[in-house]
Amino acid sequence: MEKRTREILALVILVALGMAAAGAMGWYMLVGHSWNVTATHIDDYVGEMEGYTVILADGVVPVNASPKPSAASREAPAGASAPSAEASAPASPAGSRAATNEWQNGSGSAQSETSASAEDGQGAALEPYEEHVPVFAQGIAESYRDKGAEVIVLDSRRFSRYDDPVILQRGSKRYGIFSVGGSLAFPHALSRVAYLKRHRVDEIICLTDKPRMLKAVNVGVDMFVFCRDAGLPSDGTTVHRAFCVDLPYVGEVQAIILSPSGVASAKTITQP
Repeated sequence: MEKRTREILALVILVALGMAAAGAMGWYMLVGHSWNVTATHIDDYVGEMEGYTVILADGVVPVNASPKPSAASREAPAGASAPSAEASAPASPAGSRAATNEWQNGSGSAQSETSASAEDGQGAALEPYEEHVPVFAQGIAESYRDKGAEVIVLDSRRFSRYDDPVILQRGSKRYGIFSVGGSLAFPHALSRVAYLKRHRVDEIICLTDKPRMLKAVNVGVDMFVFCRDAGLPSDGTTVHRAFCVDLPYVGEVQAIILSPSGVASAKTITQP
């Protein structure tokens, strides 16, 4: 009888320890992540960002002269496009998908890592609301480089650049970037993830205009960047281990910051 009592007591203690460990792990994931994000904000503010990687993209959601609605209620106007974006963007390569053309014609974004011509960011393509002064990823990139961070500027206007996966080296890490769209977005994502994994990249970034890809975040992608409003908070969110973020309005810049420990956070930059 005493032996059975000891066995029951040991089992109760084991269960209690397991529950305590699970609670501690949950607490660490919640509070620890918050601490990391707070540390990121502090390092960004004081200008000490060695070991960080910052991913920047110009906003693509069209705006008009009316005040900007709240992040919870805003939606990209159906069929809206910026007046001069089509004229200033070069023709997409032969064979690029129809979805890619749709992104190019509807984005209205300006200036990217590979597009720094004088006309980018100028003229009627921008319709800043009220007294808003537009900012661009290229200018923000220089600021972060001065802080010591590694910087990647995504070409948010010409998504066809990423139809075939692109691999970039920043510091000691390799970043694989690809875009998907259309009815075959999911199978295309699977094939590109497999390709990038074979090339041993550290982070896989997917650019897409399909909010339904949120249901397929377990394909192996580390980060989703949506060029159309998927209803995500401006500071991003994590879905099944994938960090997901919307691109903001034209004239704003989305910054995704990866800490040295790999914790992702995001913010929308509206002022230089």
